This record gives sequence, structure tokens and C-alpha cells, in this order.
Amino acid sequence: GGGKAIGSREATNVFTQKHGPWALIWFTGILARLPFYLAFRPMWSADSPGYVIPYFLWRNHRFFLGARTPVYPLFLGLGQWLAMHPVRPTLSDSATYQTIALQSALPVSAAYVIVCLQSVMDIAAVCVLYSTLRKLNVRRHIALVFSVFVATVPALCLLDVNILTLSLSFTVLV
Repeated sequence: GGGKAIGSREATNVFTQKHGPWALIWFTGILARLPFYLAFRPMWSADSPGYVIPYFLWRNHRFFLGARTPVYPLFLGLGQWLAMHPVRPTLSDSATYQTIALQSALPVSAAYVIVCLQSVMDIAAVCVLYSTLRKLNVRRHIALVFSVFVATVPALCLLDVNILTLSLSFTVLV
């Protein structure tokens, strides 16, 4: 046959062209977030307990009819499960909101897992953004530069260390 064998150099070039932009987005996205992880602990806002308490109540087999959608409380539950946080004792029927708030406090290890999950989701969203730009026939280098810029925007990096649904808003936006 007249077929041409692809040498290791050509195979490397094909791999670099196909996966190189994704690797660059992931690398720069993680690198841009490192100073925020080192400088700040996971941050709570005044609204954060409103997302932690519903999962705590569901985990303790309590019905919770609240104003929160279940997605972020379940996401916080996933972080607690991945951090292997043990289930706390069940609540008494006379538990007050303050008792529930104290018992449902998110452990530090779970908070760090949640911050990492939020960052992974945000960087993955930037990869989706890059793929979308390429599907729209935006030139590869322009799509890559824009995606790397979005992955390194300081405000988005800072949002990742917040325990709040706003942290995932960029992911949903993309």
C-alpha cells in the first residue's frame, strides 16, 4: 500500500493541536486560582447558611419547605460526602433555627472540597466556552486567548472561594 505511516512527531503534533488548548486553559485556570486559595479560606456570606441548612435537614430525614432551590444545597451535600464528613446526630422535634444552624455548620474540610469542585466546574465551563467558540468558527488562537482570559479573570477566581450559589453562576451562564 501507498499509505503513509504517522510518525511519533506527527502524532505528537496532532495531540498538541487537539488537546493543547484544553490543557492550557486548565493549567492557567488552576494557576490563576492558586493565589486565592493560598490567601483566603473558603468564605461565608450572610446567605450561606440558607444553603447549608436545607441539606442538613434533608440528610436528617426532615421535610424542608424553603425558598431555596435544591441544587446548591445538594451540591454542598456532595462536598460533605466527598470530604467524608460523618452524619451528625438527628434533630429533636423541638429544635430551633439556631440549634439547626449550629449543627449544620459546614466543616472546613468539606468547604475546601466544595471550593475545589466549584473551581473545576468553572474551568470546565471555560473549556465549553472554547469549544463553542471553535464550533462558531472563531479562529483557534482568538478563541484560546479569550478563553484563557476568562479563566483568569480575578473576580471569577475570587468567586470560587465563596460558599454561595453565585460561585456557580458562571458555570450555568456558559
